Amino acid sequence: MKTLQPSPRLPEPESTRLRTALLFCIGFLAAPVVLAESGEELFTTLETRLQEAANVTIGAVITASGAVEARVAGETQLVAGKQLRFGFRGSFMGEQWTAELFSNKTDTRWRTENDFFSVERGPELEQSILLGFTRMGLLHNVMTIGSGKAPEHADGGVAEWVKAVNFTEVVDEDLKGRATRRFEFEILVDGQDSGAVTLWLDAETGMPARREQVVQFPDGEMKVVEIYRGIVLNAKIITESEAFRTEY
Repeated sequence: MKTLQPSPRLPEPESTRLRTALLFCIGFLAAPVVLAESGEELFTTLETRLQEAANVTIGAVITASGAVEARVAGETQLVAGKQLRFGFRGSFMGEQWTAELFSNKTDTRWRTENDFFSVERGPELEQSILLGFTRMGLLHNVMTIGSGKAPEHADGGVAEWVKAVNFTEVVDEDLKGRATRRFEFEILVDGQDSGAVTLWLDAETGMPARREQVVQFPDGEMKVVEIYRGIVLNAKIITESEAFRTEY
C-alpha cells in the first residue's frame, strides 16, 4: 500500500503576509493608550469649584517647623459677594498669635493679638483668600493678618502675583485609610521661586486633605504642614463673630 505523504506547506503569498502585518499594526495603534494624569487638571478644577461656590468653609490645623516655628488652628468661611470671616489662633515663634478678619459688602476689619484695623473692602478679597489658600496655603494669610496687614492683592491681581507651576503626575495614595490623589507643584510669587508643595486631594470630594510645603529662607528652611479638618461647599451661612460684635 502506498503511504500518503503530507503535502509540503506552500509559501504564504506576499499579499497575505502584508495584510497580516497591516492588521497587526492597526490593532496595535487602535489599542487604548492610558496617559498619566497631571495634577494641573485636578488643581484647576479645585480652584474653579471654590470660586464658583456660593458658600465655602475651610477648617485646618497648621504647623510650621525649621526657620519658622508656628502652630495655629481655625477656619475661614465665606458667602460669595456678601461676607467673609477668617479666624486662626495659636502660637508663632513662641508668642501667642491671633489672626481674625471679618468683611461685609463694604468694609474689612481684622485684629491681631493686640490691635484692630479697618479698611474699605477690596473688590477681590475673596480671590486673595481662596487663591492664597490653594496656591500658598492658609499659613500665608494667617501670618499676614496676624501681623496687622490686610490680605495681599485684595484690590486685584492675586492670580497674576502668585502662580502654581510645574505640576507632577497624579499618584493614588492611601492617607491613613483615606483614599487620596497626590501631586506636587512649585510656587512662583511675583515671578520668583517661593516653595515646593505636595498636595493630597480627597479622592471622593476632590477637596484638599493635606498639604506639605517647603519654603527656603536666607537663614534656613521652613516646612509647613496643613491638615484640613473639613472643607464644605454651599452649606453654611456665616455670621459675624462675637469678638467683632463686642469690639465694633
